Amino acid sequence: NGQENPPRGVHGGKPGRSGANFKIERDGSATKLDAYVVCPLAEGEWIKGIDNGGGGYGDPLDRSPDRVLYDIVEGYETIDRARDVYGVVFEGSTTDDNLSVDVDGTRRLRLKLSAGAR
Repeated sequence: NGQENPPRGVHGGKPGRSGANFKIERDGSATKLDAYVVCPLAEGEWIKGIDNGGGGYGDPLDRSPDRVLYDIVEGYETIDRARDVYGVVFEGSTTDDNLSVDVDGTRRLRLKLSAGAR
């Protein structure tokens, strides 16, 4: 299942995010549930499910910085994940619509991340 065995990446891709299920109590507290469960609910309680993500294809450090920028602008990725996973550094801000790739910063970070992976 996707909770205990997240989807694997291929050709250097990272594994996908694990899924999870939670029972949300009336007071807002959450209890993590197994992947398959029968769970009676009282009025005001609900189940929160987090779907797992697919595994990646290829080394994320090889992804075009411009494609990562597109993913940021469209809301598919965050700036933190762009830096930490794809090794892309940005200048500017999404709030001012002037976000751009810092080419030199990206090159330096990718070299550093590549060296750390070995």
